[in-house]
Amino acid sequence: MAENEDRLLDRAPVPADLTICVCTIGRDGYLQAALRSLLDTTPVGVSLRVVLNGPDDPLLAQDIEGLLEPWDGPMAIETLPTRLTIAGSHNTALAATTTDFVTFMGDDDLVLEPRVSKLLDLFWSTTPTPAVIGSFCRRVSGTYDDPKFSTNKDYGPASLDAWRATIDAGELIEVVFPSAIYRTELLSSIGGFEERFGSAMDLATFTRLGFEHPVLADPRRSFAHRIHDGSVTSSRASEHAERLRYTKQCMDAIRAGRDEPTWENFLATEEMLPRRDRRVSDRQTLSATLFRQGGAAVASGRRLTGFGKIGASAALSPGTFTRRSKSQISRQDAGQPVVSILIKNTNHYRVAFYEALRTTLASKNIELRLIVAEGLAEDRAKGDRASMPWAEIRPLREFSIAGRSLLWQPGFDVAYGSDLVITEQASKQLFNVVLAYGQRPLRTRHAFWGHGKNFQALLEGQSGEGLKRRLTERAHWFFAYNDLSARAAIDAGMPPDRVTSVMNTTDTAHIRAVVRALPADSASNVRNELGMGSGPVAVFMGGIYPPKRTQFLLDAAEQIRRLIPDFEMLIIGGGSERDMVERAARAAPWIHYVGPRYGDDRLRLAATGSIQLMPGMVGLNIVDAFALGLPTITTDIDYHSPEIDYLIDGKNGVIVSGDPSPTDYANRVAEILHDPILLALLQNGAVETGFELTIERMAENFASGVVDALAMSNHP
Repeated sequence: MAENEDRLLDRAPVPADLTICVCTIGRDGYLQAALRSLLDTTPVGVSLRVVLNGPDDPLLAQDIEGLLEPWDGPMAIETLPTRLTIAGSHNTALAATTTDFVTFMGDDDLVLEPRVSKLLDLFWSTTPTPAVIGSFCRRVSGTYDDPKFSTNKDYGPASLDAWRATIDAGELIEVVFPSAIYRTELLSSIGGFEERFGSAMDLATFTRLGFEHPVLADPRRSFAHRIHDGSVTSSRASEHAERLRYTKQCMDAIRAGRDEPTWENFLATEEMLPRRDRRVSDRQTLSATLFRQGGAAVASGRRLTGFGKIGASAALSPGTFTRRSKSQISRQDAGQPVVSILIKNTNHYRVAFYEALRTTLASKNIELRLIVAEGLAEDRAKGDRASMPWAEIRPLREFSIAGRSLLWQPGFDVAYGSDLVITEQASKQLFNVVLAYGQRPLRTRHAFWGHGKNFQALLEGQSGEGLKRRLTERAHWFFAYNDLSARAAIDAGMPPDRVTSVMNTTDTAHIRAVVRALPADSASNVRNELGMGSGPVAVFMGGIYPPKRTQFLLDAAEQIRRLIPDFEMLIIGGGSERDMVERAARAAPWIHYVGPRYGDDRLRLAATGSIQLMPGMVGLNIVDAFALGLPTITTDIDYHSPEIDYLIDGKNGVIVSGDPSPTDYANRVAEILHDPILLALLQNGAVETGFELTIERMAENFASGVVDALAMSNHP
């Protein structure tokens, strides 16, 4: 790296150079939820200082100390004897900070991103060295056990040229306050935060520092700048606007070399303004406040209230509304594309893929955002919901029109802040219609991720398939589950050069590693644990609902037991028909139902089996079976999911054809279990297929498709 004459540092910063100061007034529940969010997302070595500014709970410090016991770095908790202003509590924390860098957060402004180290490196790689860079946090709300993460909006100059232009234009520098990292020495040199600026103290500080050093907002971040009902901006909008105007006059005076006006002089000047000018100013203030309140309401699911306030904002001051509607940092300035995936549920089996995709895209300088709904009743019934600290939670509304179930998962801000938005290929998701027809006004591109068609249309009916086809034709890109899905997407109207086959899979490498690590007596231990005999074990893994042909499975298992007296059936999963399985297991002790199991425990149980029985719809569970060395025995129904394409009859599994009865199916399974050579052949074939299907390959395929989609011109 070339020498930097304007550099203020003598080495590249590391996490140990940063102190997080959490300064809070009341709202103890929010504070604990926010602090908890830091534990999994903060790099090792960062210092933490919590300043309790008059807590509502006198035992709060003790509770927080227990909560933060896992913190891996220096930590201090201080309770102020008397309640101070926000500026006062921040300056108290600043005076105690000994690290080179410091950031200040409130009780609902936390959740660090893994980008912290990269952000610190920007202080080293930017010339001249910035005084402040903002970027890295998301707002957290909700409860201690169920935090909710909000979405992003960009603020502040994103480049040195933009910083210089902002200063030259005489504008205030606005960086989202709780996401800003300061050079501690420079912040202290101007006296920290000044109470006279009230709620605008951050803008005054940023601008004052900006006279001498860059103040930048790295736009590659996830942060929501919204207001809650207790904020000054919400409850005292006029007062906040006054403080902003006062701040502007003070900064203008400094630029011109004049003395700054006192607060009293400013108020006197305001009183002398013509009444018409004051009315215009009041309308602009109210318009801006309504716009932000409306956006917060929409994001939290209160759409009627939100759109009403946004409409009122436009009516009060069209100019203010237009300025607020535009992103304050263009994605071209950001230098890092943003790709967002909107989904209705996060299954456990998908976590490894999302983590791998995020890492792979980051290596290509692309940011991934994952926006997850809170899940439908049918998803919750399966008991298969996972959480990731970096995923953003959105409300999802389900309603019915003319007997058809529809979903609404809004993401206008997501679309506007993303270069590519990827959604599930679902005609009942109404926001897909918005994206399909609104790509140009939203300044984004829309891609589908899905099967290509409804492979279960025979069960569910053709309703919505026509709309799905029209929406697919308008998509900018299509991420197909596998080659079978890719062919279906092309048949639905997607150009072949806009289709990526991702080869949908689970984390097969992890499955193999878990199986290899099992002790030699694991199978016998599982048999003892479940009360199994010594005979062959067939496994069923997956959701228990009608397309899986639950009753067929149970009837066939009974027939297999007659043919093979020591046969054992192990069923792992949950769903709407679990009562049927529970009744069968109570009546037949050789049927072992263990309910939904996930992770290594599920693998430990399933590894006891010799084959997987799946007479109904085959889906992604076949990949887990491959990795476990379990050939899948199914039937030639017309509604398998695309993963049926992985099954090669006679090599890694068997398809019993000819519309078989449970007895026909049972006879074929018994033949396989009685033929050790055939069984070994199928098991080896399953293992070989499992080696070909990996999360790493899927993530790389998906990421390559993202790169191609971003490079491709807009769909004609």
